[in-house]
Amino acid sequence: MTWYEMFLFLKLVLAVYFILFIHKWGHYCFARFTGLKVTNFLVGRGPTIYHTVTNDCRWSFQLFPISGKVTVHSLQFQRSHLGIKMGFFLSGSLTNLLFYLLCYGYFSFQQTGAFWGGIVQALKGIYHLLLLIPTIKISTIYSPERDLIGQLELYTSLAQLMDSAVLGLALLSLLYAMINLLPIPGLDGGRLVLLFLEEIGTQLGIKESYLQKSMKACLIIGTFFLFSPFIINNIWSISLELGLTFLEIILWITLLISIFMNIHIFLEKQEVLKKR
Repeated sequence: MTWYEMFLFLKLVLAVYFILFIHKWGHYCFARFTGLKVTNFLVGRGPTIYHTVTNDCRWSFQLFPISGKVTVHSLQFQRSHLGIKMGFFLSGSLTNLLFYLLCYGYFSFQQTGAFWGGIVQALKGIYHLLLLIPTIKISTIYSPERDLIGQLELYTSLAQLMDSAVLGLALLSLLYAMINLLPIPGLDGGRLVLLFLEEIGTQLGIKESYLQKSMKACLIIGTFFLFSPFIINNIWSISLELGLTFLEIILWITLLISIFMNIHIFLEKQEVLKKR
């Protein structure tokens, strides 16, 4: 990777952070507009870069632009109308889509002087992207070629977009919006599905405690599903390099984890015995 590519990659990381902020800002603005009390506004994961408290809301910005969270008062949210709950989950992606249209319109204005013509082209881009979704195959997502090195090459390719900052921000905003609308628990689209299921369960008279536990279980499963391509693809790639089957490498990893866990438990017991 050349210094220029590293510079573009840094721009990509900053752009993803900014797009993530735009997404969470959409959730925040909708919550404030509808009277929901926001208690936490988090962008990123990892070490905290900056945090402050304003209007009883904790604002935190962390190092890695992986995800974020806008937390509203739980009891107030549960008592809200279904439409407000739906709007809250949709507002982040809708803000990203609006930002995509504005950026693409501005890019078109820079190139040809036609802002509204750019908006029309941007809408066509959304339409064509929707047509591509049904054509995605499992082998496109799960493949040993999409390991860590493969992902870095993909990110490097995406970084080339940042040579044109406006166009790069537009496309990243569109991708982030479309991904978040997928019906996978942990994403906004999945939360909408769970919201409907919870509403149906309430109408059927299912206990609220059971519904809450079911929703949490779905979110955990959904989160694992989101990270499963990265985990599986890297294990798959390592197994091929070592000349082992996928099952064999899983068994070896399980054995190593078991050994480390037993060592940790043994050391903890030794510490307890010493204190006695």
